[in-house]
Amino acid sequence: MVLDGWTDPDEAPSWDLDPLCPGGPGGSAFHERLAAVTERLRELVARAEAAGGLADDADVWSSVHTDLDALHPEMGELGTFAHCAASANSRSAAARAAEAAMDDLRLLAKRVHVAISAAFDAAEDDAFEAFVARPELVASAPMQRHDRAGRAFRLAPALERLRTEMEREALLGWGRLYDQLSGQLEADLTVGGETRRVSVAQLAAMRADPEPEVRSASFAATETAWRSARDICAHTLTQITGQRLAMNDRLGVDELASSLHDNRVERRTLDAMWAAAEAARPGLVRYLAAKGRLLGTDGLAWHDLDAPVGAGRNVTWGTATRWIGEAFAGFDPKLTRFAREALDGRWIDAAPAAGRRPGGFCADAPKTDQSRIFLTFTGSIDNATTLAHELGHAYHNRVLAKEPPARQHITSATAETASTFAEAVFRDQLLARADDPGFRLFVLEQQLSAATAFLMDIPHRFAIERKLYALRREGVMEADQLDELAVACQREAYAGALATWNPTFWSSKLHFYIASFGFYNWPYTFGYLFSGAIHARARDAGSEGLALLEDVLLRTGWQGTEDLAGEALGVDLGDPAFWVSVVRPLDAMVDEFEALANQR
Repeated sequence: MVLDGWTDPDEAPSWDLDPLCPGGPGGSAFHERLAAVTERLRELVARAEAAGGLADDADVWSSVHTDLDALHPEMGELGTFAHCAASANSRSAAARAAEAAMDDLRLLAKRVHVAISAAFDAAEDDAFEAFVARPELVASAPMQRHDRAGRAFRLAPALERLRTEMEREALLGWGRLYDQLSGQLEADLTVGGETRRVSVAQLAAMRADPEPEVRSASFAATETAWRSARDICAHTLTQITGQRLAMNDRLGVDELASSLHDNRVERRTLDAMWAAAEAARPGLVRYLAAKGRLLGTDGLAWHDLDAPVGAGRNVTWGTATRWIGEAFAGFDPKLTRFAREALDGRWIDAAPAAGRRPGGFCADAPKTDQSRIFLTFTGSIDNATTLAHELGHAYHNRVLAKEPPARQHITSATAETASTFAEAVFRDQLLARADDPGFRLFVLEQQLSAATAFLMDIPHRFAIERKLYALRREGVMEADQLDELAVACQREAYAGALATWNPTFWSSKLHFYIASFGFYNWPYTFGYLFSGAIHARARDAGSEGLALLEDVLLRTGWQGTEDLAGEALGVDLGDPAFWVSVVRPLDAMVDEFEALANQR
């Protein structure tokens, strides 16, 4: 679908953070609002920690709960503002200080949660059910029941309070160290005889460059940069993993238990989900071999995984946004209007610059009913796909904004539903209009590259993280050990299909260093497959497709994942056949890709 009047500049934009908080992270507005929220939270902490049992002080606990919910929009707004400021300019001391201040604020809020959870744990069943049945708490009852079910992950109340305090000095501190390091890390890039200094974020954005020399040189520079920080990264990962291991041992749970609980996913679902990766592997190995032949290399190198093939090309920012708008319009015009709102409202920061953190994200700004999107745009179709992905996250935020705060507790697993759905819409629309064989080959490769990322790369990340715990139990983790671990997991996940590997992956992947929770990997595969199933249903539903998607998205804020899938889609997530059915269309894509590749 061609869009009339859709114009954006060729250059990637910077965002406007003033609607969230004017004056910057060092300004008076941020600090005044931070002080006001801090004061209200301290009052809530005092009230909660002085309250009696749930049965005796039900009115107090109800007011604590509703008052904490009322603070979430302001806390979310300030947190997004600080994180965005620090991500765009990691060299800003004011931005880093604002981000650290928000960590402290979250820990204060966590003290209130600790007190609430302790009251839930101590209450008799009838007292608890009477409490959640109160009219003002009905909307939050599902999440309160989930909270009570998580008592296995909590220490005694006094120790839980100490744990919360210590996280600021331990886990969160190590995570901030990594963020600061990654945002400032640079390396010399030599291409065409010219050398320039670039950030690792800019290097990462070159993975899909059409020029082999650029891909090879950027990968070499990336390795050089991360090797210069390998000992710091190994020590940081040792501390993060060690603290989690010690806590798991104290609680008597394994390393996956809390991740599954937090995501409201049963272990049998995770086990069943990996069956899809196994089923897809032979076809993806065929795809990787065909891609290597197309590139004229003796086997596919790691740095060529994202290399474009076929009649692909770099695109301007304006072209990328128009393609996304047209793709969204092909599914439902409401998505297109939303994307236009984000672009016109300057929600997006994508201009390459020194001091930017690597990676991309979408952060909710609930008070203004907006989002902010961060990525580094260098003109690849992969960058355009990332933009579509992050706009999907933003749409998810908009849908959940209709719900009360108590029903906006989205999990990491279901957080990828709308984003990966938006990716699929973008890629499918490109494929549908790809009449030229060269362009069709290019778009098919984009589809299969995404499948490889979710069904090979993510399983390899998951395997690395699981094995970190066994390695940490043996002692301090050394960089050489971690290099060997990364390569071993890559060989297994990719079935030996690549000619070269990436030993520094463990240091360069932010997700291993997220302090607030572990295993930020398998939810991506979950989101890819789950949204794939929803996308197929939505296409069959025609004009009702968006309504089906929004029904699922609304449920992600409060419902258990298995119940959500059963009620909204009528499927059993514990059945491997469901997951395998989602990847079956990949075989036909690989067949067509091989046929087109053989014609060139």
